[in-house]
Amino acid sequence: MAGQPTLQPLAPDVVADLEVGEPVHLDAGLAPELGAVQDRYKRIVADADQMDALLVDLFVEQQEEAPAEIVLDVEATDDRLRGKPAGRYFHGYYDCYRFLPIHVTCGRHILFGAAAAVERGPGGGAVEELERIVRRMRESWPQVRVIVRGNSGSCREELMAWCEAQQGVDYVLGLA
Repeated sequence: MAGQPTLQPLAPDVVADLEVGEPVHLDAGLAPELGAVQDRYKRIVADADQMDALLVDLFVEQQEEAPAEIVLDVEATDDRLRGKPAGRYFHGYYDCYRFLPIHVTCGRHILFGAAAAVERGPGGGAVEELERIVRRMRESWPQVRVIVRGNSGSCREELMAWCEAQQGVDYVLGLA
């Protein structure tokens, strides 16, 4: 078409850089092509709060009827790291640096997953996420009984106090 830029395929290394959002250094011959690509496609920025809400909404929508009871598993898993990324901590037993992501699941459904602040420990941040998840579930299922289950890393006064203060929320936590 007249007046439309003709897009030539970009080199694979340039495409890979565009996909991961890395700075792209182009020779002068590729600059017009990249400009046309940038005009045509816009960057998508993820909203973490909306993504977290989506996981719970999808879980709720998949249920054919309101469950009488759900079990929410709170789990921290520490992942071995290479390099020196921010947010890492040194695990003395394993003698290496690790991340400490926290997950909330219900059966095979992931309802939340994120790196916990290491200084808050394995259960750090769980209460805020459980509040959000339970509030959303109660919008659809006001009478659902919730059982929060976790290992000894989740056994914290803050979490137990929150569960005890909620109507219809019980907990089973490990002790070590």
